[in-house]
Amino acid sequence: MSFTRRVLLGILATLGVLALLGLAIAREPQRLARAQRAWHGQAIARGAAIFHDACTECHGVHGEGLVGPALNADDLLVAEMGQALPPRPRQRGWRGDLPAYLEAAIRNGRVGSKMPGWSQQAGGPLTDQQIRDVVAFILNWRHAPRPDTPRPASLHQRSAGLGSYLFHGPLGCAECHAFDDAAGVIGPDLTGVIGRKGREGVKNAILNPNADLAPGYAANVMPETFGYALTENQMRSLLDYLEHPQDAALQVAPIEKSEKELALWGKTVADSAGCFGCHTVDGTRSDGPTFLGLYGQTRTLDDGSAVVANDDYLYESIVTPSAKRVAGYPDIMDQDYAFRLSDEDIRAIIAYIKTLR
Repeated sequence: MSFTRRVLLGILATLGVLALLGLAIAREPQRLARAQRAWHGQAIARGAAIFHDACTECHGVHGEGLVGPALNADDLLVAEMGQALPPRPRQRGWRGDLPAYLEAAIRNGRVGSKMPGWSQQAGGPLTDQQIRDVVAFILNWRHAPRPDTPRPASLHQRSAGLGSYLFHGPLGCAECHAFDDAAGVIGPDLTGVIGRKGREGVKNAILNPNADLAPGYAANVMPETFGYALTENQMRSLLDYLEHPQDAALQVAPIEKSEKELALWGKTVADSAGCFGCHTVDGTRSDGPTFLGLYGQTRTLDDGSAVVANDDYLYESIVTPSAKRVAGYPDIMDQDYAFRLSDEDIRAIIAYIKTLR
């Protein structure tokens, strides 16, 4: 091979390497952006698990506030026009940014409140990274679109409107996925997903998110809790919305029911909400008081006082179960039924309890 030919081949090889290097450099920002989104999504998922285990008892499953203040709230997460910080940290005189404010509250607790310090330095169980993960989860509420669809009359009656409400609201799907008017980027775009995978395929992906990952998306980002978080009608409603988003505006109107029909619906709601896991209907003892003969009965509370189990008491016991605790029973009832059940659903459960005599 002549010297000239070798030089020419060397030049071509060098140009080829430079071209490949240039292509790699051009794609690097996109690769880094995808990696950053995946890491952020994983941090949110880790933070969600920690929040569920450690924080819901005081702040609610959806950050709506119970014993502790609401965290899913604009006054904590959204700055007013012209302000660098939201109202709550600003009123406390905080001079850092919002993530640092939340990290400090979790790390050190709140003096004069029931909020303990959760950091290992303060005697708690959380590492600095775990605290940052919880903050990432809380801040994710700030980016969640505010749903313009009203809350359905019933959270158990199947409709695409219910599916839209769940997608953009309590399930948080819109925070990670692009679909309809949502623009999430952590998970894959769900436009046309029913056509590509079928209803059963999408259902399986919701129930087992790590079993069949979309190309380019990381495992262990999407929660694996929807199997017990959704009733069958809620799952069908979510699939209805993904299949026919144009039907989201078709809200199911409240059905006028007789007392008998309301009670029958209340039994269905109670079953879907998991009430029978702790409350029996035959008088036998369980983790919660039996429903048999409950209505109208005088109950002794753990503070020694007595109360009649009328409509108001039963309603309060469902939406705020720790307010009046019956003596001899543990305080283990979920605190989020005011969010999970509509007012009609709660009234229906009470109507059903009235029939159990």
